[in-house]
Amino acid sequence: AWDEPTSSYSAGAARYFLERRLGYPVSVIRTESLQYAELSRYQVVLLPDSWGSYGSEVGERWQETLDRWIREGGTLIAVGDAVDLVAEGGMGLLSTERENRAVTRGDPEAGESSDSPPGTVLQREEDYLAAIEPEDARPDAVAGVLARATPDTDHWLSAGLPEELHVLVRGRSIYQPLTLSEGVNAVRFASPDDLVASGYLWKENREQLAFKPVVMIREHGRGQVIALPFDPFPRAYQRGLDLLMTNAIFRGPAYASPRW
Repeated sequence: AWDEPTSSYSAGAARYFLERRLGYPVSVIRTESLQYAELSRYQVVLLPDSWGSYGSEVGERWQETLDRWIREGGTLIAVGDAVDLVAEGGMGLLSTERENRAVTRGDPEAGESSDSPPGTVLQREEDYLAAIEPEDARPDAVAGVLARATPDTDHWLSAGLPEELHVLVRGRSIYQPLTLSEGVNAVRFASPDDLVASGYLWKENREQLAFKPVVMIREHGRGQVIALPFDPFPRAYQRGLDLLMTNAIFRGPAYASPRW
């Protein structure tokens, strides 16, 4: 997908990866035209990261067209903020949502009253700072850090991958892992102690990001949805995830059963 609301950096880097590194031709479709395109001509649709929200830019017909194409055997790859479109609150194709900031409030054993909020004792400044945090606050934004991730060696997406990957983490997107009944977390972040490969990450970010999904996959009808909350093509300078994306783009359709 091309043009608004996609990020020109993400869309351009993805196209460079496919056309220049792999030497494979792609079709560029403007986002607003996607609902009118003959998608049965294609096995894979890639939605790049976006500057704005896909949900606010596209209508119900657009989403219905894409949903029908996936159910008939298409492989949709959503990158970055495009994951919001396929997650709960969007098209609902993945049973996951962005997490708010993890906050510990008060005494976990304190009782609650249905008539009034429970009483609290703020003994330290840290308790006060936690008490004034809004419940729906997003995690602190990460300027850029290389984090370690572990592929699921039992999944086809990990074919040929090393035991450890390095993922560039930016922003504040952290998604809940999929349950076994709802899909597969094909790549996940490492433990808090092993998470950072290069750079600096606040303790709160390390603890909340640990073991969260890097790649999520779920079957949908005859097709499937592959979601990557973190852009694997950051300005086309990071090559460690090239094989991961090659598997997603070219192996993915082999695990679908298209009608066309």
